[in-house]
Amino acid sequence: MKYWEAQIKGKTFKAPTLKALAIQLGIKPTQIEGVYYRRRLEDLIKIRKVVIDPEKEIFRQDLSGCFCVKFD
Repeated sequence: MKYWEAQIKGKTFKAPTLKALAIQLGIKPTQIEGVYYRRRLEDLIKIRKVVIDPEKEIFRQDLSGCFCVKFD
């Protein structure tokens, strides 16, 4: 799962894409790309990409009492 997060004056805004974040903030998508990629307005707006990896199941036990351990 990934999403974009912007912090402006202590408030946090979240959106699935940079374009959606720009629409939520009421600015042009090209302007938000300038903020993120070119560090414009860095002192006012902090934008970061958040990626959360789902936890992998390494141990599983079924109803018969057998279990399986994964090493990948």
